[in-house]
Amino acid sequence: MIRTQPATFRRFLIAALTIAAGGALFSCSDIPGPDDKSGTFFGPTSVLAGGSARAYVILDRTGAPGSPYTLPHFDVHAYMITEAERKAMVLGDAQLAAKMVRQPAAEFIPAGYVPGPVIVEMGMHWTDPAAPERNGQPFTHTFFYGSYDGAFVLNEPMVTKAFLETKPAAVVTPLKLPAQYSVRGYQPTSYTVGYDAAAKEYRIALSGLVER
Repeated sequence: MIRTQPATFRRFLIAALTIAAGGALFSCSDIPGPDDKSGTFFGPTSVLAGGSARAYVILDRTGAPGSPYTLPHFDVHAYMITEAERKAMVLGDAQLAAKMVRQPAAEFIPAGYVPGPVIVEMGMHWTDPAAPERNGQPFTHTFFYGSYDGAFVLNEPMVTKAFLETKPAAVVTPLKLPAQYSVRGYQPTSYTVGYDAAAKEYRIALSGLVER
């Protein structure tokens, strides 16, 4: 399945991406209300690996068809490629389409993950069939990977609006990792979701970064 993104977006949060305390942190001081539309915007960028990789964060609020991800939720897209490279993830012709669906070698695939939808300007999404929300549990937060042209280039925590509204204490979830990495740079080994009462911030972080 190949999907395109909506043609227009509404910018609805002020956010910051920083590299601190072993993680790439995305934070915001407010959650959009029920009248806020789906939207996407770029946060600031940070160099991760001596200039060899950059993290671009896109935040989506979507209720896309297809259980279990119909609940309003936020997708934090952290890319290990440049904006120009991300924008080049299009169909266009047979050669470009082939790059969209080309899967990484087995050693680069995170343990247990399987390929899913291909989305323009995002690449091929990879999901975990063993995730709680795929096995009868409520969808609160989860983690997708994304690949393009045979390399994993996207780390994507997903968190429901309802879960954030509970102002949870920090929840650290270990990631299922590959045997090897197809892109050099700092790679997360966990992701963290929580509410910092002192700072009055909701935080979603790629945590436990290690250089690979």
